[in-house]
Amino acid sequence: PGVLWLLPLSQMAALLLVGLGAGALVDRWLLAPLTTLDRATRRVGEGDMAARLPTSRVAEVADLAATFAATRTALAASLDRQADLEQQRRM
Repeated sequence: PGVLWLLPLSQMAALLLVGLGAGALVDRWLLAPLTTLDRATRRVGEGDMAARLPTSRVAEVADLAATFAATRTALAASLDRQADLEQQRRM
């Protein structure tokens, strides 16, 4: 009877640990790749067409990274084509 009050306290502590663990996993598998994507997107926006993204085990993040790579490649090709046309126009 004297230690029954510890049971709810230990359950709350366990729940807190599970929540912290889940938060760490979300940060590692979802938020960190999105932060990396944000940085790479900013680099491309500043003209750095060499910006790359690492692969991800999360399917949705991997799909987003592939779309980013395809968009970056198409943008680089478009910018190259525009530069070529500008040079031809000046001749």
